[in-house]
Amino acid sequence: MAQSRALGGDALVLDDNHGNTLTLTYGNIPPVLGNSTLIFPPGGGSLLVGTGTIGRLPLWTGAAALGNSAIGDNGLAVSITNGESFFVSGTTGTTPASGAGTRMEWIPAKGAFRAGNVTGTQWDDGNIGLYSFAMGDGTTASAQLSTALGEFTTASGGASTALGDGSLASGGASMATGFATTASGDYTTAIGYHANTNNEAGAFVYGDHSTTTDLLANNPDEFDVRAAGGVNFYTKSDLTSGASFLPGGTMLLSGTTGTTPASGAGTRLEWIPAKGAFRAGSVTGTQWDDATIGAYSFATGYGTTASAQLSTALGEFTTASGGASTALGDGSLASGGASLATGFGTTASGDYTTALGYHANTNNEAGAFVYGDHSTTTDLLANNPDEFDVRAAGGVNFYTKSDLSTGVSFPANGGITVTGGPVVQTSEQIAAGGTLDGKASIYNLTSGASTSTAAPTSTTAQVIYVHNATGNSQTIAGASVADGHSATIVYFPGTGWVVTNVY
Repeated sequence: MAQSRALGGDALVLDDNHGNTLTLTYGNIPPVLGNSTLIFPPGGGSLLVGTGTIGRLPLWTGAAALGNSAIGDNGLAVSITNGESFFVSGTTGTTPASGAGTRMEWIPAKGAFRAGNVTGTQWDDGNIGLYSFAMGDGTTASAQLSTALGEFTTASGGASTALGDGSLASGGASMATGFATTASGDYTTAIGYHANTNNEAGAFVYGDHSTTTDLLANNPDEFDVRAAGGVNFYTKSDLTSGASFLPGGTMLLSGTTGTTPASGAGTRLEWIPAKGAFRAGSVTGTQWDDATIGAYSFATGYGTTASAQLSTALGEFTTASGGASTALGDGSLASGGASLATGFGTTASGDYTTALGYHANTNNEAGAFVYGDHSTTTDLLANNPDEFDVRAAGGVNFYTKSDLSTGVSFPANGGITVTGGPVVQTSEQIAAGGTLDGKASIYNLTSGASTSTAAPTSTTAQVIYVHNATGNSQTIAGASVADGHSATIVYFPGTGWVVTNVY
């Protein structure tokens, strides 16, 4: 049984007869001894006696009652039970420890908290920022309002946050998370693996795990992503539309519902999923408004219009208004279905037409082909369906061999020249004298002594090649052709047969 004895004044000694004593002074609240607790309340008065429980800190409940608090200490751990809150107040308590160690600290003078382990001075007073928070292993939150969690992370910028392993947030209001990331420069974000904002204010950098080389920002407010496995942006919850940047540099834009995003003049790039159409360049008016964008059409350049389905317009102020039509160059118009207009000021009107060069116009003649040279600004017009027209003031050449040694030429200012032999492959052998029958384009005079062979009767333009193998000179269409030589004769309606070449 415990005994007590007075020491005089306001002191009392408790003795449990087992060699343990406790000295009480006025106003002190002792710990529990067995099941008996003695309290001298502040301000004097009667001695209060209550019942306590071993392992529980006593709680004075008022009047003469003494109960148990929710805080317990069983010699191994301090615990809080019964759902009670934990409250620590004060503003003057300083940093309680320094150096390496495992500990939990609340520092009232700085409003700061630490929990975990440090290997050196990370949690010394000089490295604890005002209102800062740090947990983990070797973390440092040295700036005001900074937070450092994980392993060897450092938050040294005001209101900065460093998470993960080896991350550094040195910029104001910056965040670094992941492995070996650095958010330097104010308002920066570094995420992932070896990402570094490189002191560029406002930059965002994400690094994947494909390399240990830091991905660096190069400009303020830059947004950088390194993702060797690809980048995907989705604009629908079912992932059916969006944009993907795939490994190797491929880009994929998917979806079928996105409408025309802009109208009016401007410089822009547009992919319109609802129409399967693409635009890139600049327009001066309504050329790229929704109403002038054909389904599955394509237009690039300046002021181009591809208003029909499957149409294509490239260059400057070109217009493809026919289905599956194509307009290229400057000021070209392809209004016919499956038509092609290319060059300057060309018009391919009428289905299946082609207008090429300079001021060539198929004149709404279906199937016509017109090529115009640069010799005049007057349009060369087709006059019939399926017509083939060429204006070439410098001459026209057709070659039948890759080395250009054979062919037919129509020189400037008229005439015709056949080079290297016959242009066609229909031939006939005939005796000299009399009149050629006109059934072939190539004649080989093989016998006969006559020295005059007449050209065939003709009313349409045609070309005949004649070779003299008679052993004598022959006169053909008024021209002398020596034995072993050849001649090209051309019939021009209104003029008659003309020998254009003897060789």
